[in-house]
Amino acid sequence: MKTIKFIGILAILCGVISCEKDEQRSLENYWVSFATVTQTNNDGSFSVRLDNGTSALATKVKPSGFTTAKGERLIINYSLLSDSTDSQTRIIQINSIGTVEIKKIGILNTTNKDSIGNDPVDVEKIWSGGNYLNVSFSYYGNKQEHLFSLVKNTTIAPANDGTIHLELRQNAYGDALLVKNRAIISFDLRALTSNINASNIQMVIEAKNYTGNVMNYALTYQIN
Repeated sequence: MKTIKFIGILAILCGVISCEKDEQRSLENYWVSFATVTQTNNDGSFSVRLDNGTSALATKVKPSGFTTAKGERLIINYSLLSDSTDSQTRIIQINSIGTVEIKKIGILNTTNKDSIGNDPVDVEKIWSGGNYLNVSFSYYGNKQEHLFSLVKNTTIAPANDGTIHLELRQNAYGDALLVKNRAIISFDLRALTSNINASNIQMVIEAKNYTGNVMNYALTYQIN
């Protein structure tokens, strides 16, 4: 069994894109962030909460005509329209945008273990942010729609080590392994941590990959 540890979202995104602390507040610069929609307006603008806690109002969106809804999860490429960051809410232009699927964390038991499946999945990045566990992964398939789940496995004895243990599972439904696909899912952590009286918790996510190894991904989730 192999263990990999990622230290937060900056370890994943810095070096690939500019970090937000280095913003120069210019349309020539852009940043990429995961965000959750907090409000939509009749004029087509909408407010988001970036995963670093910053609130932003998107007054310009490319492509035009994009619609969203409160609570929807997005990944956005944006530029700042305001030269000042003194305000609690930044004004931004969205250069490109995509939606991210949100799923709840489930329970794996003897009744549903076959439907949950145990097909392999290759995790590329995994991190917490904005009350979500975000997983970027690849998998092989053809034309069949696959099921991906993050579950607490109740068919095995709990570790009792003060850490939350979860498993990333796939049911490929027997699909042919012809094409490599990539996906990102945000798993909602709020129900899992609502009764925990702590500022952060330790988590380990287990996933079986295509080489047959069971990988453990350990991280610290800062409860918002």
